[in-house]
Amino acid sequence: MLILAFETSAKAASAALLEDGKLLGESYQNTGLTHSQTLMVMAENLLHQCGKTVNDVNAVAVAAGPACNLLLWALLSSVGGEALAPFAGAHLILGALNLLPVRPMDGGRLLWLLVSLCSEPYTADRVAYITGAAVSSALLLVCLYLTLTTGGGLFLLPGVLWLTVNGVLPNGTKHDKISCYNK
Repeated sequence: MLILAFETSAKAASAALLEDGKLLGESYQNTGLTHSQTLMVMAENLLHQCGKTVNDVNAVAVAAGPACNLLLWALLSSVGGEALAPFAGAHLILGALNLLPVRPMDGGRLLWLLVSLCSEPYTADRVAYITGAAVSSALLLVCLYLTLTTGGGLFLLPGVLWLTVNGVLPNGTKHDKISCYNK
């Protein structure tokens, strides 16, 4: 499977081409030009350098995160009208959930980083653990309340349970188990 991946969440833009989990090539540009000026040219050059065409690509992957979700919410709600309003609302909810201060989420990583800058990593681990446990437990209680009183919210239960388990683990996500490339 050939995957063309893009990262556009910062000022710099990057593209990568992966085949069956192996990195074939990558391109990075931080020239200050807009992504609309650089991204497609980068992708075309990357495909050409790897001897592939756009017809060979099986999937396209893009980075996601709270900034992307909030930007899509703003665009869809201002331009989309009534037809795209449900998608705008979904992106707003996803962006807000991604900012929760629970360790596997971006908000939890940001909390850990800010606390570790002000103190030490051990203290940051403790604060992230306590905050993650409290927030994920509160979210679990809210989900259970909604499920029991209204019958709705049951579809959220697996995600909330996952978040609760990961939120109460002392170290959250282990960085040594995260691998960007299969070697």
